[in-house]
Amino acid sequence: MKKANIQSIDSEFNQRSEFNFKYFEISDYSNLTDEDLTNQLKSFADLSQQSSTGNKEITCFFYRKKTVGGYADEIRRAAEENEFGGIEGSEKDLVAKIRYRISGTEKLQDILIYKNNKMTKKTEFKN
Repeated sequence: MKKANIQSIDSEFNQRSEFNFKYFEISDYSNLTDEDLTNQLKSFADLSQQSSTGNKEITCFFYRKKTVGGYADEIRRAAEENEFGGIEGSEKDLVAKIRYRISGTEKLQDILIYKNNKMTKKTEFKN
Protein backbone atom coordinates (compact mmCIF):
# COMPACT_ATOMS: atom_id res chain seq x y z
CA MET A 1 0.00 0.00 0.00
CA LYS A 2 1.21 3.47 -0.85
CA LYS A 3 1.96 5.73 2.10
CA ALA A 4 0.96 9.37 2.47
CA ASN A 5 3.75 11.87 3.10
CA ILE A 6 3.05 14.04 6.18
CA GLN A 7 5.25 16.95 7.26
CA SER A 8 4.89 19.59 9.93
CA ILE A 9 4.17 23.04 8.48
CA ASP A 10 6.15 24.60 11.34
CA SER A 11 7.72 22.20 13.87
CA GLU A 12 8.49 24.93 16.39
CA PHE A 13 4.90 26.19 16.33
CA ASN A 14 3.51 22.66 16.70
CA GLN A 15 5.64 22.03 19.81
CA ARG A 16 4.24 25.02 21.68
CA SER A 17 1.42 24.46 24.14
CA GLU A 18 -0.03 27.99 24.01
CA PHE A 19 -2.42 26.97 21.23
CA ASN A 20 -4.59 23.89 20.98
CA PHE A 21 -3.79 23.44 17.27
CA LYS A 22 -1.09 21.72 15.23
CA TYR A 23 -0.68 22.01 11.46
CA PHE A 24 0.69 19.57 8.87
CA GLU A 25 0.95 19.27 5.09
CA ILE A 26 0.07 15.98 3.43
CA SER A 27 0.83 14.66 -0.06
CA ASP A 28 0.72 11.32 -1.91
CA TYR A 29 -2.67 10.45 -0.43
CA SER A 30 -4.99 10.81 -3.43
CA ASN A 31 -4.93 7.10 -4.34
CA LEU A 32 -5.69 5.99 -0.78
CA THR A 33 -9.16 4.99 0.35
CA ASP A 34 -10.66 6.92 3.26
CA GLU A 35 -10.07 3.83 5.42
CA ASP A 36 -6.39 3.55 4.44
CA LEU A 37 -5.85 7.27 5.05
CA THR A 38 -7.57 7.01 8.44
CA ASN A 39 -5.31 4.12 9.44
CA GLN A 40 -2.18 5.98 8.34
CA LEU A 41 -3.22 9.11 10.25
CA LYS A 42 -3.91 7.03 13.35
CA SER A 43 -0.42 5.52 13.09
CA PHE A 44 1.15 8.92 12.48
CA ALA A 45 -0.49 10.67 15.38
CA ASP A 46 0.40 8.96 18.62
CA LEU A 47 -2.29 10.06 21.07
CA SER A 48 -0.04 10.22 24.12
CA GLN A 49 2.57 12.30 22.27
CA GLN A 50 0.01 14.74 20.86
CA SER A 51 -1.64 15.32 24.23
CA SER A 52 1.65 15.57 26.14
CA THR A 53 1.44 19.37 26.16
CA GLY A 54 -1.03 19.15 29.03
CA ASN A 55 -3.86 20.63 26.96
CA LYS A 56 -7.23 18.96 27.42
CA GLU A 57 -8.03 19.30 23.73
CA ILE A 58 -5.81 19.44 20.65
CA THR A 59 -6.80 19.59 16.99
CA CYS A 60 -4.35 18.60 14.24
CA PHE A 61 -5.05 19.89 10.74
CA PHE A 62 -3.72 18.18 7.60
CA TYR A 63 -3.71 20.41 4.51
CA ARG A 64 -2.88 19.43 0.94
CA LYS A 65 0.77 20.22 0.26
CA LYS A 66 1.16 23.35 -1.85
CA THR A 67 3.62 23.31 -4.74
CA VAL A 68 4.38 27.02 -4.35
CA GLY A 69 4.46 28.89 -1.06
CA GLY A 70 2.87 27.24 1.90
CA TYR A 71 0.81 27.81 5.01
CA ALA A 72 3.56 28.81 7.47
CA ASP A 73 2.61 32.50 7.49
CA GLU A 74 -1.05 31.69 8.04
CA ILE A 75 -1.05 29.23 10.95
CA ARG A 76 -0.37 31.70 13.79
CA ARG A 77 -3.22 33.95 12.62
CA ALA A 78 -5.49 30.92 12.30
CA ALA A 79 -4.68 29.74 15.83
CA GLU A 80 -5.10 33.21 17.34
CA GLU A 81 -8.13 34.46 15.43
CA ASN A 82 -10.18 31.39 14.54
CA GLU A 83 -11.63 29.63 17.58
CA PHE A 84 -11.79 26.40 15.55
CA GLY A 85 -8.20 26.80 14.25
CA GLY A 86 -8.79 26.33 10.53
CA ILE A 87 -6.80 28.37 8.03
CA GLU A 88 -9.19 30.89 6.52
CA GLY A 89 -9.43 30.65 2.75
CA SER A 90 -7.83 27.18 2.69
CA GLU A 91 -10.91 25.12 3.52
CA LYS A 92 -10.78 23.38 0.12
CA ASP A 93 -7.22 22.22 0.91
CA LEU A 94 -8.17 20.55 4.20
CA VAL A 95 -7.63 16.79 3.82
CA ALA A 96 -8.10 15.61 7.40
CA LYS A 97 -8.48 16.70 10.97
CA ILE A 98 -7.71 14.82 14.18
CA ARG A 99 -9.28 15.97 17.44
CA TYR A 100 -7.93 14.78 20.78
CA ARG A 101 -9.85 15.24 23.99
CA ILE A 102 -9.04 14.14 27.52
CA SER A 103 -12.11 13.52 29.64
CA GLY A 104 -11.17 12.38 33.12
CA THR A 105 -8.87 9.41 32.59
CA GLU A 106 -10.25 8.64 29.12
CA LYS A 107 -8.50 9.82 25.94
CA LEU A 108 -10.73 10.30 22.91
CA GLN A 109 -9.63 10.70 19.30
CA ASP A 110 -11.70 11.58 16.23
CA ILE A 111 -10.27 11.36 12.73
CA LEU A 112 -12.22 13.26 10.08
CA ILE A 113 -11.47 12.91 6.36
CA TYR A 114 -12.49 15.68 3.92
CA LYS A 115 -12.92 15.78 0.15
CA ASN A 116 -14.02 18.89 -1.73
CA ASN A 117 -14.59 20.77 1.54
CA LYS A 118 -17.02 18.09 2.86
CA MET A 119 -16.45 15.50 5.55
CA THR A 120 -16.57 12.03 4.00
CA LYS A 121 -15.54 9.86 6.96
CA LYS A 122 -15.48 10.19 10.74
CA THR A 123 -13.85 7.56 12.94
CA GLU A 124 -13.79 7.68 16.74
CA PHE A 125 -11.29 5.94 19.01
CA LYS A 126 -11.06 5.66 22.79
CA ASN A 127 -7.94 4.88 24.81
